[in-house]
Amino acid sequence: MRMELLIILTSKKGSMEKKIKLLQKQIDLLVNLPETGMGYQIVDIKLKDGRIFNRKVVLNSMYLQIEDKEKIDPNEIEAIKLHKKGI
Repeated sequence: MRMELLIILTSKKGSMEKKIKLLQKQIDLLVNLPETGMGYQIVDIKLKDGRIFNRKVVLNSMYLQIEDKEKIDPNEIEAIKLHKKGI
């Protein structure tokens, strides 16, 4: 199995952010869900170790945007769901 991990660093108000390319099966799931806004989705992510990351941005159903200090491996994502407004 070939794993492709793409990390793009961007700066936001003095802190660094990373964009990580999701796995194809995760992209396929998100493509079939509605966008939160033009070209992005706000999602909640659960990792296999039980950690939960709420209100994460996914761009173009493909790139997960995380803080530089956060460590998320797309292979360790157990579930991705759209964030429910008001929570």
